[in-house]
Amino acid sequence: MHLLKRSYKLLTLVSATFIAVAFAFLLVAKGVVNQQDQAIQLTKNVQVELAQVRLALTQSMELGLPFNPLASEGINLAFQQAENTFQSLDKLVAVSFLLTKDDSLKTTVLALKQTLYSLRTNNSSTITSLDSPPTQMLTAVEFNQALSSLLSRVQAFEQALIAALSSVNRTFLYGLIFVFLLIVGVVGVLFFKMRRSGKELQDYANLLQEVNQLVRQKNALLVSENERSQNYLDVAGVFIVVLDCDGNIAMLNNKACEILGYEESDVLGQNWFELCIPNDTKTALSEMYDGIILNHQPLLEHFESEVISRSGSKHMIAWRNALLLSDEGVIEGMICSGEDVTELKRTEDQLAFMAHHDNLTGLPNRSLLTARLQHALEIARRQPTLIAVCFFDIDNFKNINDSYGHDVGDELLITVSKRVSDIVRRQDTLARLGGDEFVLVLEDIRDKTEVAVIIEKIITAFGQPMDIQSQTLSVTTSIGISLYPQDGLDVNALIKYADTAMYQAKGNGKNAYAFYAEHMTEELMQRVYIQKDLKTAILNQQFEVFYQPQINLQTNQTIGLEALVRWNHPEKGVVMPNEFIQFAEESNSIKEIGYQVLRRACLDIKELHDEQLFDGYVAVNVSAVQLRDRDFIPSLLDLIEETQIKPEWLELELTESVVMNETKEGVSMLNSLSQIGVKIAIDDFGTGYSSLSYLSELPFDKLKIDMSFIRNILSDEKARTVAQTIIQLSNNMNMTTLAEGIEYSEQMDYLKKNHCQQGQGYLISKPKPIRKLKRWLKKSRLKAA
Repeated sequence: MHLLKRSYKLLTLVSATFIAVAFAFLLVAKGVVNQQDQAIQLTKNVQVELAQVRLALTQSMELGLPFNPLASEGINLAFQQAENTFQSLDKLVAVSFLLTKDDSLKTTVLALKQTLYSLRTNNSSTITSLDSPPTQMLTAVEFNQALSSLLSRVQAFEQALIAALSSVNRTFLYGLIFVFLLIVGVVGVLFFKMRRSGKELQDYANLLQEVNQLVRQKNALLVSENERSQNYLDVAGVFIVVLDCDGNIAMLNNKACEILGYEESDVLGQNWFELCIPNDTKTALSEMYDGIILNHQPLLEHFESEVISRSGSKHMIAWRNALLLSDEGVIEGMICSGEDVTELKRTEDQLAFMAHHDNLTGLPNRSLLTARLQHALEIARRQPTLIAVCFFDIDNFKNINDSYGHDVGDELLITVSKRVSDIVRRQDTLARLGGDEFVLVLEDIRDKTEVAVIIEKIITAFGQPMDIQSQTLSVTTSIGISLYPQDGLDVNALIKYADTAMYQAKGNGKNAYAFYAEHMTEELMQRVYIQKDLKTAILNQQFEVFYQPQINLQTNQTIGLEALVRWNHPEKGVVMPNEFIQFAEESNSIKEIGYQVLRRACLDIKELHDEQLFDGYVAVNVSAVQLRDRDFIPSLLDLIEETQIKPEWLELELTESVVMNETKEGVSMLNSLSQIGVKIAIDDFGTGYSSLSYLSELPFDKLKIDMSFIRNILSDEKARTVAQTIIQLSNNMNMTTLAEGIEYSEQMDYLKKNHCQQGQGYLISKPKPIRKLKRWLKKSRLKAA
């Protein structure tokens, strides 16, 4: 419909144009006609003016006056007017020439002008111009004849001019008719075509209307799709930002606003890199962006970078980017979508830290220790220096765990790690391998003396009391040291040899350090073999209990038996306790061995009582590991019930060092044992600690003087003084005193004289298996009888 209206408008415009052209043509024709009339009038004016000249001349001739043009002002004026008229006529003829292309009129006018000029110049010198040469004067008759001829020619010119202008008028008429017919034809053709295509135009208009409707619907759909797309972007759980070519923010979705802490309207148009990128990466990322947008450098589709929020917090974003292109393929910016991986990165960092560090102390673990030691070895190979690998643990740490609990043990490990970290140098590495085992790597060492200085500082630090959970603990450490390159060339060898040297330090009495030596490897292998064989011995019950009698020194009556374990090794024969007990404690096999010995002792004492060979008690050594075992008392009570012995037939011997390290739980356990009738004795008394306050706190029945004092009691004044002091202390506290290791009668006599109640040793009897013990008891009874 709109197109049809435009067609009518076009038809109207064309028609108006042709009418305007025709009207203009008519105006031009009218002007030409006016000029024709003016030309004819000018021609008549020339004739009139010439006729006046002729009349004046004729009158002059009739009066018989001589011809003198100067005497007649009228003639001169007539000539002047005729000349002016010819000038105007010349202009009109020029216009006629433009319309008719006929130059005869122009030639005639020129000839007439020349004739008129000749007449004027030849009859009056006054009229002659200054530039004209003089001519011969005409007579009046000759002048009259010339003037008549000129007049005739003007009349002929008038006729020719009228004929020419008539031809022009016919041309204008024909042109006007042609223009009119052309206008009518064009308008008719257009009207016919418009009428013929009216239905098509209407159909086309309807089609256009339908297309417009579809376009409006499509636009509405596009708007809806845009809104829906925006909703999709807003509900997406990823960070989305759209940047223009200058890096300015063109769009942010809700997730991005949430992370950054901005409203979208607050940041639109602002530079992304200036607003949201930390200073340490701002320049690099901005240059990278410019390189991609302006220089078409490769797009990094996947990378991670930090953004900074309005509050100043940083978030790590994992980006996926795509270029924003126009329909022509021109880069208009970039669409950046990313996921906030801050927590994930923090978790990864924590996992990476945990993978290489100890969870409890934060120290490097075995993996990181190996890597750092390997790096140190590579440096040492290029720069000839020593590396010291120090392996250490906490002496009797298991006892602390068992006594105070793992919470105290864990805090002790943390305290120890901090103390050692404060001592070592920045370039050194302190690592925890597990449990209470630590490794210290000392780099750039010149000699052993430098190592010894650091190690002694560590031992001193261990010796300082540690207040942990209302407990004051005193611990020691044993340290083994291996050196690169003299002891080993690789990581595993150096750690292994340092571990070997640590066991040597423990064997030397603990609270010490030892440098690795080759013989230690053999000893370590022996240790490993012994611990392996101990497991087999427990399974096969290869342990046998020997008994050494204890007597009343005043009556020589056998009152007790000390149970002593022997290992019947299938290859080595009988192995004494001092060769395997330490290894049994280190490998925790002592609990199984101790239980077997205790059970055997209960069965044997019951048998001796039933056979009426003996009516005393049996003394069994108990290690700290056994005493701290929560199942120890229940197991003991079960044994008492199983073997049907009386609790007072059983005496438990504890070393002084074990007693000193007892916790409140251990003290409570000892009190419980005492209450049910089990006797408790302190073995090796006098070799441990100087503090004796624990004697008044614990339910002890007996003090056993260590054999080292008895051995020298006759020759060493100090030994005698110690023995006498122990005896006096025991008597004052209503406890029994027993002397170990009596080998000579003089020793026994001295002990009796100084009021020692009981004794044992080779002088009385060597340890015996149960069958030999029975024979010895029978003989002793016969002697007494």
